Amino acid sequence: MTAQCEHQPMRPSWDCAACGQPWPCDPAREYLAADTEGGTRLAMLMWTYLEAYCADHRDGPLDEAFARFIAWTRQKALPT
Repeated sequence: MTAQCEHQPMRPSWDCAACGQPWPCDPAREYLAADTEGGTRLAMLMWTYLEAYCADHRDGPLDEAFARFIAWTRQKALPT
C-alpha cells in the first residue's frame, strides 16, 4: 500500500479513528479502492478485514458485516 490513510479502524469497535463512522467509512473506502486498484485485490483485502471484524463481533449479524466489508467492493460505478 502507499501512504497511510488516517481513516483506520479502532478495534474492537471497528469505528473509524478519524471520523467515528463505522469502518470502512467513505474516505477509507475511497483510499482502499484507489490503493488496491479495486477489483479482486480490493475484495480479498476486505475479506481479511471481515474475518478480523467477525472475530471481534462473534454475535453480530453476518449479512450486515458482509455488506459493510465486501458488497461495496463489487459495485460498478455509474456512468457519468
